Amino acid sequence: GDYSEKHPTSAGRPNLSSVDSALLLGLIGTILSVVSLTWQVVTWRESGARLEVRYCRGIPLGTSRPAQQLRGITITNRGRAATIVSGVTSRLPDGGHMPLIQDALGQIRFPREIKPGESITAYYAEDAVEHVLAGRGLPLSTKVTPEASCGHGNVRGRAVPAGAD
Repeated sequence: GDYSEKHPTSAGRPNLSSVDSALLLGLIGTILSVVSLTWQVVTWRESGARLEVRYCRGIPLGTSRPAQQLRGITITNRGRAATIVSGVTSRLPDGGHMPLIQDALGQIRFPREIKPGESITAYYAEDAVEHVLAGRGLPLSTKVTPEASCGHGNVRGRAVPAGAD
């Protein structure tokens, strides 16, 4: 009649299946909480504006100007919030920079709001960077970095040689 005769595993030693179950449930709970925390961090980081800045080239079409090749700095907002871009520049390795004062086509004016998913390109004359580099005694192989200033700080793109096509 007593309990230990009917349940021999409970006679002074722990029931291994209940310990395994408790350990398994604790492990599952820990894994789920880590996954949840990671997801919250990713969501928080992705919630603002995420700018991508890069160089490009182009030839204006449909203008009264003669066809000339232009260089540009393209800014793309891949985030979920709009941001205000106050200006763009080409940063030199020595820390100096060449701000783009005015878009060569007169289409982009700073400061400018960029909505989620939107891209804008500010163009400048192709020889503008070359003139600045020559004035500083730097070769065309000098790497310059596109940079945009916005409400979330300065965002830099990948550095490329100034004379690269």
